[in-house]
Order: sequence, then C-alpha cells, then structure tokens
Amino acid sequence: MPIGMAKRHMVLRLVCATFVAIGFYGNPLVAQLVPEPVMTRFTYAVVSGNDTSWQYVVRTPAHFQSDVVLGSQGAALQIAAATDHAGLVRRLELTVFRFPSGHPEAKWTSAQRAIYELGPDSVFGTVQAARGQQNQRYPAPAGSVIFQWSYVALLEQIVVRARELGVSMAEIPVYFFGTSGYVLPAKVRFQAGSDSVAVSLGQSEFTLVLDKFRRIQSGSARGQEIRHVAPRNVFPADSNITRELRCPDAELRPDLARIRDDPAVRQILDLYPGAGRVDKFRALRNETDLPVCKELLDMFPPQGLPPQLVDLGQVYLMVVGPTGQRAAVGLVSHDLSVAHFTLTSR
Repeated sequence: MPIGMAKRHMVLRLVCATFVAIGFYGNPLVAQLVPEPVMTRFTYAVVSGNDTSWQYVVRTPAHFQSDVVLGSQGAALQIAAATDHAGLVRRLELTVFRFPSGHPEAKWTSAQRAIYELGPDSVFGTVQAARGQQNQRYPAPAGSVIFQWSYVALLEQIVVRARELGVSMAEIPVYFFGTSGYVLPAKVRFQAGSDSVAVSLGQSEFTLVLDKFRRIQSGSARGQEIRHVAPRNVFPADSNITRELRCPDAELRPDLARIRDDPAVRQILDLYPGAGRVDKFRALRNETDLPVCKELLDMFPPQGLPPQLVDLGQVYLMVVGPTGQRAAVGLVSHDLSVAHFTLTSR
C-alpha cells in the first residue's frame, strides 16, 4: 500500500527544508508571536448524529496531508496538498479507496485518483477512475481555496488563508473540487482576544476553537461536531516504514545543558511549562521507549551522524547532528502531535 510511503516522502521533504529561518504564527488580533511548528499531527473524530468519521491531519508550513476514514460509507480518502505563503492550496492530490461498508478492517481497493491545480482564474483537474481519465478546467475567482465539505484539513486551510490576509474579517472564495466549478464565499470572523473563529459557508456556520499554534482544537456546526482526540494513524500501518528504526546510543551528550539553554531552543521550550529541567533529562532506550523512538525517527530521518534522543519532561529532544559548530535540534511534544525544529545559535 503506497499510503505510508507518500507520508514518508512528505516528511523527508520537510526535513530537507527545515534548515531555514523558523516562521511565526499570529492571529491578526493577537500581538503575541508563537514559533511555528515544522509539523503538527492531529487526529479528529467528526461526529454527525450516529455517524463518525476519523481524520488524521499532518501539517507542515508548506504542505498538509489528511487521511480520512468514512466507515459507514465504505470509503477512505487521502488528501495531500501543497500550499503557498498566502495560504492558498496550489496543488491537491486525492486518492479514494473503497471497502465493505462498516468494515474498514477489510481489504481496501483503489477506486479513484484526482489532481487539482490552482491557476490565475481557473482550477485544473485530472481525474482517473475505472472508466478512464477526465481532464477538467473550471473557472474560479483569483484567491480561491480548493475545498470540499466535511474535511477538517480543508476547513482549517480556509482559516489559514484568512489569517494570512491579516484582517479580523475576510470573505474568501472556495472552489468545491469534484463539481463543475461550484464556488461559494466563505466568511471568516476572528474574535478579538479569543481563540475562537467563525466560518460561514452558505447555510452552515462553523464555530472553531484554535490552539496556540492556530490549529483546530474543536468545532461545531449544525448537526456536526469536531473533536480533537489522541493522535493516531487512522489508515492501516505500512510496516515498511519503521521496522528498522531503533533508539540510538543511550548515552547522554555532555553538552545537552548548553543545547537546552540556547536561546533558539529555549524559545520553544518555554511553550511547554515544566520542560527542560536538567534533573529530568533521560535518554530514550529500546527497552522502554522503542515506539517513541520510531515515531521521532520517522519525523526526523537521521542525516549522517546518529541522533541523540532525550526525554526532557513534557518534550522529547532530538539532536539531529552538528552543522558546523551549531546543532540541529528537533523538539516534539510528549503526545507526539507537535514538532519543532531549530538550529542552535552557537
């Protein structure tokens, strides 16, 4: 199954791109700046009456991927998108799988694949299914966000686009992929001094609560509820991804305190109260921490020297390797949902 490999390739591109300045997030109405994570991995239960879909969203500054399982419909979707600095989806790839309704544990078959690309005044689509390939081109206003109902990652992208516009209220055209050019205006309203945002689309209004990294924490609309749950994959695991990954040498580096106190690292640690106490340093070991090591090494594939993996309390620290006299450092929340990357300043 190519699902895991697609995710792996996205992560590899992420790591190759992280040796750049770290950006910042900020609600247009909130002055405080928060360092932007290089990756977030959230899982959501989207509840509509007696029906629940499971959605796993991996987001980086320039990409996002979402795995969606619609058990009662016998369908699963993988969405992979490339975004730009304006918060627009430049390219969206969609793969649809089918399985017997109500039995996602059964064998999946690939049913359809589509690619959509945003042009200056149109959206171009290529749809491949059992009946062959169809090429599409439908008009779309400039600045449209490629969208479809019921997917948390796409709803969140509307909020990202509004934030990049730098206003407290925005009206954004959204293009519904899979239609013959259907476009609706999305009205986005940030609430001053709050972590809430409202998104109105047609007759529906979503009330969303964002976390400190501006990711959806929860939300509701008429007849629908978005719940943030413990992060986990919702697609079957690809055993080829992490089977060879193990915890590296368990000896603590002598310069960990210096790395911990580096201003660039300290700025991120301050987001996690209680993290970084020297007496809490603990090297990760295969005997007790193998699943965590595999997750960390999958996020940040080693580039050269073996990394050092340490539990700092609240945060895992990964010293990826020296870059000249500077160390490359990954920091990941204990629930493995938020990852940061920085270079020490010395």
